[in-house]
Amino acid sequence: MDIDFHYFVVKTLARTAGFPEEEAQTIAYYSQQVDDFTKCLPMLVRQEPPAFFLESKYAKKIGEEVWQVLPHPTGIDVIQSLEKHYRHTTLAAFHFLPAKTLAEIEAEPGYTRADYRCVRADDARAELIHQIMEQAVEAVQEQKSERSLMQLGMALHTYADTFAHCGYSGLDGWENRAVIKEAFNQQTGKEEVSPQERFVYSTLPHIGHGNAGHVPDICTYRIDVAMCRDEQDDTCSLHIVRDNLQEFLVCAKGILEYLCRAAQTNIYQTISWEDFRKKLAAAMQVSTDEENKEKKLIAHWSTVFPEIPYTYDKHRRLYLGDQEERPSVSADIEVLEEVVDEFTYDVTDAFYLYNELAYRRAELVVGTPDMLTQNAQILETGEITATAGENAVYEDEWEPQTELGLAVYTAGFAYHPDKDIICSTMNNVQRMGGYCKGYDEAAIAINSVIDSEPIFFCYDGFEWMIELWKGQYGIETGCEIGIYYREQDKPLSIAEKTVLGKLYDCVPDERMLDLRFCLLNEGQELFARDWTRHWWLTGFHWGIQTEPEQLEMRLGIRFPNREMQQAFVCQGLKALCYTYVETDDCSVEFCFSKPMTPQPAVREKMRKSVQMMNREMVKTYNSFREKYGIPSNDPNVINQILNEQAGIAEKKLFEKLIHFYSRKSTLKDEIQAHVD
Repeated sequence: MDIDFHYFVVKTLARTAGFPEEEAQTIAYYSQQVDDFTKCLPMLVRQEPPAFFLESKYAKKIGEEVWQVLPHPTGIDVIQSLEKHYRHTTLAAFHFLPAKTLAEIEAEPGYTRADYRCVRADDARAELIHQIMEQAVEAVQEQKSERSLMQLGMALHTYADTFAHCGYSGLDGWENRAVIKEAFNQQTGKEEVSPQERFVYSTLPHIGHGNAGHVPDICTYRIDVAMCRDEQDDTCSLHIVRDNLQEFLVCAKGILEYLCRAAQTNIYQTISWEDFRKKLAAAMQVSTDEENKEKKLIAHWSTVFPEIPYTYDKHRRLYLGDQEERPSVSADIEVLEEVVDEFTYDVTDAFYLYNELAYRRAELVVGTPDMLTQNAQILETGEITATAGENAVYEDEWEPQTELGLAVYTAGFAYHPDKDIICSTMNNVQRMGGYCKGYDEAAIAINSVIDSEPIFFCYDGFEWMIELWKGQYGIETGCEIGIYYREQDKPLSIAEKTVLGKLYDCVPDERMLDLRFCLLNEGQELFARDWTRHWWLTGFHWGIQTEPEQLEMRLGIRFPNREMQQAFVCQGLKALCYTYVETDDCSVEFCFSKPMTPQPAVREKMRKSVQMMNREMVKTYNSFREKYGIPSNDPNVINQILNEQAGIAEKKLFEKLIHFYSRKSTLKDEIQAHVD
């Protein structure tokens, strides 16, 4: 569920149950804070941590009145979802609560991954959620305090999520494989999820309800999601069909009953549930976009329940003053004085209370201390233990184990140990969005000074585009081959006509081609990729600075038949005046040196300044590697040495790398701002 329920519904129910305004606001605030608190890396703080953190080794003193504290994330974060420890202690513990603890499930003979699935609170099997709720209610009954009201709010968030997330687990496995069949918005009368979006969701890792997108959480949707009955169920024959609004109203009644018990009132003697239910349903049926969402929700809910004040500031209770978000660091004593003002947080007592409750919840749900001991190790080693998703091309050889490694992987890439380069994975965020001219125009916005060469031809009812790229990508030199297509004569959308250019889909697995390339810098080989079946074959070498004109890409493309090979040659290569060689196995070999198509004008306008920034990054990076004798470009190794040894300049480089890869994964959202 979203803030619509976790804050606004919970606040309304708490006031209705008889809690005074400030107590109701506290409960609702911490109900929503479970989604908003995503900090997972060590933080510098000025306030001495309570004994719980020091004794558990979740905190240590590193300077004069400065401590390093490891927070416990409760909010859902895409990057962290790739990490096994996070899935157990955050996703399962707060959002996808199973019927029993993970340890109890795994102790049952014959258990399957289906037993990890979240179970609704009104299901007879749902033992764990009621244990959590009873503990929270008893704490409030015993004493109304910031801690007890906080504990109740956190518990109510998980209670509510059991209704939205039932049928999914917080882990990574077949139990979460799903296909959206219907997502009908009953407020607008429209089907909200297009076939293309459904395909995109289905290609994501099977973590939580990722394959179903956001549809399980939206209260105005009537949904039908097909899931697997068991590991062999390739057809997804198990259907979750429900009216979200009606189910969430059932959830609201259950929450009201718990709140009445906690407040020790019997509100049902003074109100009609049916009348209140209708009023609550009217308030819940609202659509808002993400811009100023909270402000719009406050205005809407205030018209339905004018007697209740609504306000939410996610930082107000946990931090002193109006502190902006600050980066987390693994600072050592030698650089402490340089970074303390810039990176240190002033936190409240509530910050520590919240994180202590989060740790205790995780320990309860996991059911064994083995997973939590990893947290203490982070402060000692600077490492985050992680596991790669199923779609990593090199998962047998490399796994993201640090913040930088996870950023690279989430952006769609993995490290190739044998070649010491970064390569694109198979099913990544880029495969969701296809490709168009707008992306080439916007590439300069992420420090990419590159030659692009789209080659067009028609075959088998589709218009194909095989695009080539080479040049400087921030800190790295690299090249790419991408395979895309669209139905012939498909009408152009307004966005395609005005900004994007034709949008081509990334080809599915059955349309992928065998590709290979060798990238040369002024005649000297930098690296090569041998024949690989892919839709997007890439290679990027960190720490090399080039201009696109210096690079030559020698490549080969193998087609499934002679007809497609000839379509590519005759319509594409010959039209661009390329010299090529055809082989008997339907392959085509040629060189991409000087592009034959016009390049984006915006590239030349910004090229000089962007390349200056790139050179500075490359220089800093190579100096850092040389200084500490770093043997490879492995993001995990780079991250670890940065944590242990780096000074301010290198830490700024680290932030730029994180930013670069985060921008790679969200480029499509920024095209409009960078198209000239």
